[in-house]
Amino acid sequence: TVVWKENFVEDDYISLLKHFKKILERDKRAENEEQRDVISQIREYVLSNYMDDVTIAEMGRRFGISPSYISRIFREKTGEKYIDFVTSVRMENAMRILRTEPILSVKMVSERVGYVSEKHFSKTFKKYFECLPSQINCAKL
Repeated sequence: TVVWKENFVEDDYISLLKHFKKILERDKRAENEEQRDVISQIREYVLSNYMDDVTIAEMGRRFGISPSYISRIFREKTGEKYIDFVTSVRMENAMRILRTEPILSVKMVSERVGYVSEKHFSKTFKKYFECLPSQINCAKL
């Protein structure tokens, strides 16, 4: 707590500035912690619900944060874009499903991992793994 005096001297100003600096640093640490916590919650949510609507807009609604803010802090805290994270989760799970349940059609797999369009799923899969979902034994895998 700072006590106000009528005649501040230089040392009083320095002391006051140091006090404010500590407050700002504490607030910044708390904000960073809060951001990390939100990003952890979003990541956990996506890992458990990747087959559902996990768009950045939905995450904004779910967590009460603007999508642009999520995008910025997700990249700052993880080093990757939010959409790239979602894509990797979906693609890795698609590969797991294709390997463990080879009888399923590509369309069924695409729906299980959250894609409405089989064509978009196949295009994304090929870009991610450098082969089509029907070629799960290709060299890159």
